[in-house]
Amino acid sequence: MKSRKAFLVTFTSLILIVHSAMVSCTLLPSASSGSELNEPKEEDPTSNIVSTTANVITDKQATLRFKNNAKNIRIQVQKGTIVKAGDILVESDSFQQTLAVDEAQAQLANAKAFYDALIREGVREVRQSEKDAALEQIEAAEAALDLAEENLTATSIIAPFNGSIIDIYVDPYTNVFAGEPVLLIADTQNLKIETDDLDEKDAAKVHVGDAVNIFFDAIPDKTYNGIVMEIAQKTTSGAGNDFAVTISTFEPIQKLRWGMSAYVEIKLGSATEEGVPDVSKPDSESINENKAAGAPKERRICEIMDFLSETIPDGSVFAPGEAFTKSWTFRNAGTCTWDTNYKLVFIDGAQMEAQTSIPFPEYVAPGDLMTIEVDLIAPEEEGKYRGNWQLQNDEGGKIYLVWVDITVGQKE
Repeated sequence: MKSRKAFLVTFTSLILIVHSAMVSCTLLPSASSGSELNEPKEEDPTSNIVSTTANVITDKQATLRFKNNAKNIRIQVQKGTIVKAGDILVESDSFQQTLAVDEAQAQLANAKAFYDALIREGVREVRQSEKDAALEQIEAAEAALDLAEENLTATSIIAPFNGSIIDIYVDPYTNVFAGEPVLLIADTQNLKIETDDLDEKDAAKVHVGDAVNIFFDAIPDKTYNGIVMEIAQKTTSGAGNDFAVTISTFEPIQKLRWGMSAYVEIKLGSATEEGVPDVSKPDSESINENKAAGAPKERRICEIMDFLSETIPDGSVFAPGEAFTKSWTFRNAGTCTWDTNYKLVFIDGAQMEAQTSIPFPEYVAPGDLMTIEVDLIAPEEEGKYRGNWQLQNDEGGKIYLVWVDITVGQKE
């Protein structure tokens, strides 16, 4: 009985030893597997791409304000209006400021006249102190005039650069305080893309000149090419360790709007020794694409035309082939002068053998009148005819639409 028990213990021990050996063989790597662990891992083929989200931004934006308190403001623009640098956007009452300028000019004229009279004094010898005092009066009058003219200029808000009106913060014909926001203007013709969550590790890999693929949520059917133009020298305010990278496209994108979202893929190491190309000038392909889009040109803010009268009322009857002349008279109600590069242009409808483009006959200053006319010939077939014409500025921007509307038939 004792020997049987010893046999069972010995047999059980052998089974445990065999099991332990099998487990050890399973856990220990073979010679071949050990060499695989020491080999470098195969690189991810997409490791040369840094992907991140971005937003469309503008280089130029400004919140415009009056320098002084302004009364009864008159807003000359609307949201979306395209303006040029120097255009008057908002005006306020300037009666008091104009009077101040007139008074300062009169004071300066009096001071100069007094000094001239003093110099020409022949009855007595004029002391140098008197001359100095007269000169000081002239200087004081000139300073007063400069201040009055500055205050008069401050009654208007002028566009500081070419751009679009993004927002209007006040109502027309109200009073506003000095420094109160009135308008937001931005250059929406030169938009760029800026990353918003590129962390410090990825930012360190990016270089100026790296090529970029750009995808816009608003334009899902197309991929655009761009290039890294700038890498921020410090982290974005309030964004932890994120850095902003500015990207420009190689072509203007007509559908793009300030604030749109984007997704970018930056191709690391793709920068060339030639440096950053000039992306402000689109290539011929992108120019043709934009021409095909046919974006209409806008008039300038200063171009306001008041229609006064016309000859040949609508529906006038003419015999087949009869020659006639139609004219329109307008007043220049804006603040800029029309020159002879402005024109009357045929748009569509019945041209009636007229010239396609007729230049303005003369320069027309603000407040002046102009009459422009077109020579026409009635069609040979009887019926009703209408031709549409546009008065355009020197850049083709539409200012006013007119037309010729006649009936060809037998006169009563």
